Amino acid sequence: ASFIHLELDARPDAPMRRWRFGFSGGRNALIAELHAMRAA
Repeated sequence: ASFIHLELDARPDAPMRRWRFGFSGGRNALIAELHAMRAA
């Protein structure tokens, strides 16, 4: 099993911060990450 912990910041432009089992960031950082994953 695998999982990713996501902590969504209330600030849309908050930068992404990664750690071992997930990341935190604003909505725009999450959208950019999902687009990058789709392109890979």
